[in-house]
Amino acid sequence: MGLDLHVAHLDHDFRGKEAQDDAAFVETMAKKLNLPATIEQADSFEYQELHSISSFEEASREVRY
Repeated sequence: MGLDLHVAHLDHDFRGKEAQDDAAFVETMAKKLNLPATIEQADSFEYQELHSISSFEEASREVRY
């Protein structure tokens, strides 16, 4: 099929240590599967405040995309 897989994970800085553990798990699995990975963190609360967005979920979507 000619597909290239790339793992992506974004920590929205919402769940603290639990989210950091998720990111570490994703990175470990990507390495085990020999897949490239992009692991990033973004402060969705800060983005929400800077852009006067009423919904945290909406702000997180904007950060993600």
